Amino acid sequence: MVDIKNLTKAYGDSIALDNVNLHLQKGKIIGLLGPNGSGKTTLMKVILGLLKQLKSGEVLINGEKISDSSRNFIAYLPDKNHIPPEWSLQRACEFYADFFSDFDIQKAHRLFKDFNLPLQARLKSLSKGNQEKVSLILTLSRNALLYILDEPIAGVDPLAREEIFKLILQNHRSDSTTLISTHLLLDVEHILDEVIFISYGNAFLHKPLSEITSPTKNLNEAFKEYFG
Repeated sequence: MVDIKNLTKAYGDSIALDNVNLHLQKGKIIGLLGPNGSGKTTLMKVILGLLKQLKSGEVLINGEKISDSSRNFIAYLPDKNHIPPEWSLQRACEFYADFFSDFDIQKAHRLFKDFNLPLQARLKSLSKGNQEKVSLILTLSRNALLYILDEPIAGVDPLAREEIFKLILQNHRSDSTTLISTHLLLDVEHILDEVIFISYGNAFLHKPLSEITSPTKNLNEAFKEYFG
């Protein structure tokens, strides 16, 4: 699905990603986890094709290097809302349908209805949690092969988090991969299949969640073992 080979990215003399090698399989929900400044955002932006001029290495999606066509396979949820606050949900749907050929507007309408989000509602009239749901619904309504979700539950209450996780799980497909970056380890643990730990640009661990956790050790505790 996604192969990252010998990837090094530098900003001047500062190494942001240090010889990263990863294989992201289809059908997996993967947590990209690490402290602030560890390289998570840089790695996501390289996969998205937003950062180029690599010092070495490459990213392949279905065997193809990142290009304008391969980016069409990727649905990205940034960590900050990018939808104008005065837009209605219907207008946001129409924008996505015009911009992304794989956007399923009927699916978006159905999901908005399931979460009691009226199409005529303007984004600015919604709570923080509901705004996050809107952004996620729009992202998941694309028929992409790779979903990259950057802090999808940041700043929302526990109930909204559970609804967001439910949304991710219900819309995850066996032919797609979901990569989630978050600091809320205990909240996200129950939906992850695998985890990647990254520190100082070095993705030093990529394992099934079951190999680093146990009935007596949760993800947060495993994280502390590696990061202190």
